[in-house]
Amino acid sequence: MNGRWDSLHAECDSCSRCPLSRSRAAPVLGCGSRDARMMMVGGHPSVADERRGRPFAGPPGRLLDLALTSLGIAPGSVYMANVIKCRTPSDRDPFAEEADSCLPYLRAQFTLVRPEIIVCLGEFASKRLMGPDFSFHADRGVWSERKGVRMAATFHPADAVRGGSVKEALWLDLKGAKALLSGQGPGGQAK
Repeated sequence: MNGRWDSLHAECDSCSRCPLSRSRAAPVLGCGSRDARMMMVGGHPSVADERRGRPFAGPPGRLLDLALTSLGIAPGSVYMANVIKCRTPSDRDPFAEEADSCLPYLRAQFTLVRPEIIVCLGEFASKRLMGPDFSFHADRGVWSERKGVRMAATFHPADAVRGGSVKEALWLDLKGAKALLSGQGPGGQAK
């Protein structure tokens, strides 16, 4: 299994599938448990992520770690990734072609980790993973199943750093993920 991870890292490190490869310092593949039951997927790396070589490395990552810890989920037990592996100029939303170029890496991560649930963080990741007809504001926090994996979307922790109702909604959605991992429905009812 490690050989497959090593190959994925090497392929991503030498990737030149889209123009982002020319301006990146280094691609950011993912971090966390490779045996994770839960995988969290954001949109693209931030400046802090690129510097540290892992997703969710700055203040949004600290907030996410705090939320997970408060729910009894060790942050290291979750696998974290982004749809796009390279930082975009000015941290703009990635173009469709850039996302399409990175999709094989994300699919490989799904195959290697084999999570039970996937939490999409933010609207960009949600639409890329749940389909273009997915309505973030109408369907956020609603669990669906795709290819045997439960999926839901919530706010990106960067949006929750500001506090208020977004921070609370992120925590409640993660609480639903914890309930699913505990064998209960997202509302806390036994399955």
